[in-house]
Amino acid sequence: MRFRVASLIAIYLLFLAGAWAQAPKAPATPPSLSEKDKKIIALFERAVSLHRAGKAKEAIAAYRELLKLQPNTPMARFNLGELYAAQGDLKAAEEQFRLVVKALPKLPEGYFRLATVLAQQKKWSEATQTAQKGVQLAPKSAEGHFVLGVIYLSQRRFAEAEKSLLRSSELDPKAVNTQFNLAY
Repeated sequence: MRFRVASLIAIYLLFLAGAWAQAPKAPATPPSLSEKDKKIIALFERAVSLHRAGKAKEAIAAYRELLKLQPNTPMARFNLGELYAAQGDLKAAEEQFRLVVKALPKLPEGYFRLATVLAQQKKWSEATQTAQKGVQLAPKSAEGHFVLGVIYLSQRRFAEAEKSLLRSSELDPKAVNTQFNLAY
């Protein structure tokens, strides 16, 4: 019996070795980028640089140009949503964050940003559900519990707000915003 098991294992290992030998090998050099790809990368880098420099209008223009070339660029949409939200254009921010959530449904930050923008528009039910979805994806996110807590607080749902804000504080004890809202 021992011999049979050892033989089967040896045959299996030989089979795997043969299968591995037949696997396609990675190319020696990466494929070259098209001119369009190079332009998209350059636009993204430019937009991020402008965004970091506080040049919101120019950054928005660069992100829009990039998205004309490559509409399915969720991180550009995320950054564009952040810019719109900072400027108070909540409808435009909401549109961008909805597209982020659609493209990256497992990215909790997309849900947190969308929930925040929805709450700023007093769309309480959807804001609450969206924040809860983000927290489900990232239960150890201090940011997520904070966003949910503030949404509850804005609705005067004090017990739920306290629970979420306390959880946020446990996860990030140095977060000043959480401490401030707990004191409220």
